Amino acid sequence: MTTLSDFRINQLANGTYTISRRDLIPTSVAGTPVELEASTAGLTSYKWEVTQTPGSTVALTGSTSQACTIPAELEGGYLARLTVNEGLANESISELYFGIGLEIHGIRYAVPALTETVQDNSIGHPEYGWLEKLLEVLRALATNVVEETTWEGNTTTNAPTEIFVGGVPSARESVPANSATAYEIKVTSLDDTQGHSKTWRIECTVIRDYADSTALVDVPVITILSQTDTSGGGTGTDLWDVAVTVDDSDDTLVLTVTGQHMTNIGWTAKASAVSALKMNSI
Repeated sequence: MTTLSDFRINQLANGTYTISRRDLIPTSVAGTPVELEASTAGLTSYKWEVTQTPGSTVALTGSTSQACTIPAELEGGYLARLTVNEGLANESISELYFGIGLEIHGIRYAVPALTETVQDNSIGHPEYGWLEKLLEVLRALATNVVEETTWEGNTTTNAPTEIFVGGVPSARESVPANSATAYEIKVTSLDDTQGHSKTWRIECTVIRDYADSTALVDVPVITILSQTDTSGGGTGTDLWDVAVTVDDSDDTLVLTVTGQHMTNIGWTAKASAVSALKMNSI
């Protein structure tokens, strides 16, 4: 069996070109015929087949010529097979996985063909095997994971009090492992007697590293967005406050609020979190 060097890949719309990853056709090729060409001319016979596609079968043009045109239009992996000098003593078969990448967060990633079985498909070239492709896609999906969390609670004193996720005692926001997570938390409060209210925005970044150590990257930025009863002088809603810390013992985010003595205040917070996760290397 010959090697991947038996193939050249041409983009018919723009002429012959060289790409560093044959298993990942550039985005510009999507919907444009792709030409697979045998490197050696003048052989007795050529037989091209596409034995795996990400969808329906494809119609080949020039399947018995040195160069074969394939309308590779769908995202996913393709498997092309070239047989030369079929039936002769020097018959040789070559196979090549190529594909149009799956777009994730604006970047295209190679995906394995369904029948792909080679884990390391380099063979002297920078193509990836099926496992490497799969891990790349998983890494991409794990990056920029966005989630929302809601906290609820009540205070009747001026003592700092932790509020919990969903109002469930002891329920905290867990920081993802091996991540840097940026939180934007909006906290709003309401005095159910006089109707006073105050709202904050908290911005912070938390890292949970490979040693499972969790810490704030810097001092959280806390901004007051609105408040009633702004008489000042350390009275009313001026006394109300919020704070965020982390607990390294259980790798969680801790949200603490401070109310007012003998005043029933309801608290609600919602966080949007964006995490960059790093998966273990292959």
